[in-house]
Amino acid sequence: MLLTNEIKDKIFSAICIFFGFLGVSFLLFIIACLIYKGIGGFSLSLFTMPTAFGGLGNAILGQIILVFMASILGLFFGSFAGIYISEYIKNKALKNAFKCLVEVMLSTPSIIVGVFIYATFVRFFGSYSGIAGALALGFIMLCVVAKTYFEALESEIVKLKESSFALGANKMQVIMSVMIANAKPALITGVILGIARIAGESAPLLFTNANNDFFSFDIFSSLPSLSVSIYEFSLSSEENLRNAAWSGAMLLLIMVLGANLISKIAFMKKQ
Repeated sequence: MLLTNEIKDKIFSAICIFFGFLGVSFLLFIIACLIYKGIGGFSLSLFTMPTAFGGLGNAILGQIILVFMASILGLFFGSFAGIYISEYIKNKALKNAFKCLVEVMLSTPSIIVGVFIYATFVRFFGSYSGIAGALALGFIMLCVVAKTYFEALESEIVKLKESSFALGANKMQVIMSVMIANAKPALITGVILGIARIAGESAPLLFTNANNDFFSFDIFSSLPSLSVSIYEFSLSSEENLRNAAWSGAMLLLIMVLGANLISKIAFMKKQ
């Protein structure tokens, strides 16, 4: 017996609901495990002691410094790259080539970025450093921001841009005062997602920044890193260090989910 379109639609809907529920269930299971395992390791010493003594205080501060420096680099270069691709490249084939390049770099494994910075920067200066780590993370964020910018700017109403030119505005005024102003919610969303993307990266930092077990604010040497400390603690045979790793993973989860939640709120305000 042939299936009617209505039955096919119900079967397809049921399959989508099943696999959607399955995917969400895995996500909730991971979050529940992190909370269950991580909450037990929370203590005052976790936030005040350096990793050398089983805490994560220095690692949290170091991660904030690394992400802050990377965000400045990624936002500055990524925004100009996105604006250039969207507004200044007129040749369609060349524009598509640049877009494809950004997409390829965005999907490149982060460890490849770390190896590249190691080969071109770390080996040249002869030591790991916070600057090298920020360069690696900043490059990853650059691609996210660039893609967000050219997609957001190209989605703006063409007539609005043409009307601005007709009123006598120059190119820079149209981009800054019209295009970016109207696309601001989407751009903010992309920047926050970029920060969330680099906040939990550890692979690039292993090749560029390494880690520091004590409090340090010297960006020309290795900075402490939360993500790398979690990796090192997870390999330890000591139970208290493994518990600290779970707690650190929970902190990263809170940071990333919080950043994504903020981006969703910013996006909803655009609607």
